[in-house]
Amino acid sequence: MCDPDTAWGAGKDGKLDAITTSEQLRKALALSGRIADPQDLEEILQRHGPRGINKEHFLALFPTIPVLTKPTFTSAVKDLVVLADSGSSISIAELREILSTGQNRLTAAEINDILALQPHQETFNLEDFWEEYEDTLQRCAMVRTSEVSRLTASSYTSQKMQEAGAAFKKLSRKVKFHAFTRGCLLYENSNHISGHQFELELAADTVLTVFIQPVSLPVMTADIDPADNDLDLDVFLLRDADDVAQHRRLTAFTNVVDRQRRFSFQQRLTKGRYTLVPFTSGAWFNRPNIVTEKGRTRSSKRLIRQDKSTLELSAEYNNALEAVFEMADLDGDGRLNRREFEIFANRTTGDVVQDDDWKVVTASFQAENGQLSRDGFLQLHKMEASDESENNVHDLWITLAMGFNTELFLDKAVVYQLFIGSSHCQPIVTPTDIRSVTTVAEKCIIRAAMERGHPEVLEADIVLHKISNGSRFSLVLENTGFQEQIVECELKEAENCIASKEFPVLVHLSSKKAAVMAHFVPRDSKLPWKINTTELVK
Repeated sequence: MCDPDTAWGAGKDGKLDAITTSEQLRKALALSGRIADPQDLEEILQRHGPRGINKEHFLALFPTIPVLTKPTFTSAVKDLVVLADSGSSISIAELREILSTGQNRLTAAEINDILALQPHQETFNLEDFWEEYEDTLQRCAMVRTSEVSRLTASSYTSQKMQEAGAAFKKLSRKVKFHAFTRGCLLYENSNHISGHQFELELAADTVLTVFIQPVSLPVMTADIDPADNDLDLDVFLLRDADDVAQHRRLTAFTNVVDRQRRFSFQQRLTKGRYTLVPFTSGAWFNRPNIVTEKGRTRSSKRLIRQDKSTLELSAEYNNALEAVFEMADLDGDGRLNRREFEIFANRTTGDVVQDDDWKVVTASFQAENGQLSRDGFLQLHKMEASDESENNVHDLWITLAMGFNTELFLDKAVVYQLFIGSSHCQPIVTPTDIRSVTTVAEKCIIRAAMERGHPEVLEADIVLHKISNGSRFSLVLENTGFQEQIVECELKEAENCIASKEFPVLVHLSSKKAAVMAHFVPRDSKLPWKINTTELVK
């Protein structure tokens, strides 16, 4: 809620310095948390004549209008619902009925836009809506005030900094319990992204808040360093099936991005087991200026150096190993526990770490509390480098199968930090091995596009769905017919954008199936960007 002075400034006619219409008066009162009957508003305006309501009159009127309180709001909504129970939620069907009837009813498209803000929910929580209502009043007052006020450069910058943290503050206010982890996404090819996934266990019904943010490492190339680029990131939350014969169900996904490049969502969840699947489109890895690795020789020259009678790790290899350690140290405590080391070993060598193996590692190299330290990790690889055989050189390069090129720069990986907050229970987060995330993520994108996107019928049985998450634009093709179809897609026009695939693209669509055509991201998010594709059904 805002004060009377701010409400007056936001609602008045800037030219006349007065409120002259019932709509202006309604907005000014609403911004201050007050609500009045439309007939009362008309009578108030008639009493003040054609000159309208000036500031002095508004401040005198303000205390006489009742405040809309949370109990009043909840009771009013429930009065509209037949046989409403005493809980704090109503069904989506009941909400649709309310919004589609009455004098100020909404269209079906407008209702769908509202419900899309919290997808995949079966009920509408009135307490959550009340908090959204208060937040919206605050934001509307700030935006409207900025429109009618003159801002200096410094005050404008300050306002933008406040806006940048608004999403984080809003989403994190319900967090009482939290967990933190790091992870990475690795580019295998234009059709295949691998990465960590995380099992999530909730012991009670709760409001879950998830943030994901890319982080920089010194060995990153400028092409993928989040300090220089607006990398696209997503987190999909899937509910694990109670029955093994059932599929996991998409429950939520990131739908907010702030100026600190934090991608987030907040969702009310029932207790149970879930899976968190981070994802990136890979568009940034598919740029023409990314150096190809074809024809390069992976020799030992960049990895080790001769120091008198001993072999030492080269400075470049040492830096790369330290970056690998950061990528493997998922909890960020400066040590590798057994699970973290197992995930690293499975990705790089494919080995399974047995009990005896782990005992040898922690006994032979520097360890702290039974966990491998950073120095111990470097000692382990220094020992491997002491063998000059060709096979061992190959083994040394295998260690760098975490997105490194032959120049020992990280150019095929996105490293991120993941924050999981909960209102009513401690979230238990367990990392899985690095595995392909493309298939499951694209299934989620397809579902989101078909539920929330903008459809365009190309031919009788082919529909093009368009969806954006704020940092990425995705195109999904759907075959609604009973025969397999092949669609050839051309990129007719592209301005300030990068595609995840090279065009033209052939998309094979089975009967009643859908597939992602491509993802697009802007080269520079501060500039306009445009995409124009043509699709031909063959």
